[in-house]
Amino acid sequence: MSRNERWTFEARDLFYSELVSRFGPHAEWEGYMRPGRGLDEQFETFCRQFAELIGANSATAAKMQITFVVPSRRWEPNFAREVILNAAAAFKAGFVGPEIFATLAASDPAVDEAA
Repeated sequence: MSRNERWTFEARDLFYSELVSRFGPHAEWEGYMRPGRGLDEQFETFCRQFAELIGANSATAAKMQITFVVPSRRWEPNFAREVILNAAAAFKAGFVGPEIFATLAASDPAVDEAA
């Protein structure tokens, strides 16, 4: 099974549904990649256990999914599938709101980013 086959839409759907249930929507998080509010240790455990459940390598693999839906960077076109599937699952679960769609853009690296 390839890495991408582990992160099916169903896996992402469950991941974001559980994130919202356990840690709330991203708008309530205290940090970019952590819920805060005394929940960070539980979040780390959840990410590790979820990764194990679907056969991913580590908690980092689970957290990487979140980076695809939290506006902070442009994605190269080869990440479009991951961004779209994560955005759909995160929106469906209520982890992010409709504003996420206005921020999604795949583009070639800018001249100063290429290398």
